[in-house]
Amino acid sequence: DLEIDASDSVKYMVKATAGQGCEMMQNIVVNIITPTSATLTVTLDTNKVCAGNQVTATVTGATNVLYAWYVNGVQVPGENMAQLTLNMNQAGAYTFNATLANTECALVMPMGNAKVNVYDAPAITITGNDVICQNDTAYMTATEVENAKYVWAGPGVNEEQDSTNVFKTVVPGAYSVTLLTENGCTSSAQFAVEQLGGNLQVYASQLEVCPGSPVMLHAVFTGYINQTISYVWYQGSVADANVIDSTSTIVANPMRPTTGDSVRYYVKAFATAQDGNDNVATACAMTSHVDVYVLLDTAVKLTLEVDPIMLCNGGQFGAKVKPVDENVVINYYTWFLNGVEIAGQYLDSIRLNLLEPGTYTVGVKPAENMCFAYL
Repeated sequence: DLEIDASDSVKYMVKATAGQGCEMMQNIVVNIITPTSATLTVTLDTNKVCAGNQVTATVTGATNVLYAWYVNGVQVPGENMAQLTLNMNQAGAYTFNATLANTECALVMPMGNAKVNVYDAPAITITGNDVICQNDTAYMTATEVENAKYVWAGPGVNEEQDSTNVFKTVVPGAYSVTLLTENGCTSSAQFAVEQLGGNLQVYASQLEVCPGSPVMLHAVFTGYINQTISYVWYQGSVADANVIDSTSTIVANPMRPTTGDSVRYYVKAFATAQDGNDNVATACAMTSHVDVYVLLDTAVKLTLEVDPIMLCNGGQFGAKVKPVDENVVINYYTWFLNGVEIAGQYLDSIRLNLLEPGTYTVGVKPAENMCFAYL
């Protein structure tokens, strides 16, 4: 063993002697390489990351050398530069190590290392009532994650609302929530709110009728597609109403009430549909009404005179009407021939030509808000 300066080289000579006295000598020179000694430091661009993102590791402490990289003790093949970037696809704790590679007499103690934690982004869903009626509230609940922040987006979101996992709105539309965990991971989910809404219209064949006269009432609940519509009719106040029918069209015979002069008919319409879960029935209802004015059944009598009461084909007859009570003033009348209204005749007398033989009935009634029997 020779103690030789590391910067020198050593020359070795070997002499071989054969039994016959023959000798041969050979020289070999061994160069002494200066040992490489370095203290390596590995740094990471982050100490926590979400799965699916990248981590970049950098080693310092030596120059103009190649490195060997290890993650959790397993060498990373093909990576020998001072910087290493990896996709971290699985959650867990990872240690990055680096050491000098392919360097004779390397005296590296210890290896540089750094640690990173990789977290999975939490799965997130939204549950709630996704079908609402007009002015009803949709409640949405996102998966709850401890210490997470929630950001809701959609037509009914305003800045004053809390960033919690629960959100409510009366505005239909497409909503989404983005969840941010304390580890920096994000997840998102979507939710659509449909509003069942329409307009309830009520129609009456007549808004002024004589007592007991029939009036047709018809309800139309519009604005609903693929929903089942049902109706319930009431007469009287909503608080104290009598159910009279359950179809869209009914025939009523209103009588003049003891108080007031109108009869109010209510109709309540229901639209029923299945929500997004296909197992919860949602019924939307609207109520409307119509007032039917019941005319006074007056005791006024009319006198009708027809002249002549017999005539030939094509002949002309005249008719004149007047109240029996001279104090009753009637300005306009409606005339009938065999029960059919004679158009354009409104005065207290008429003259008509009859072309066909037969028996004719002449009728007349006031065209004003009074009920009279046909004469």
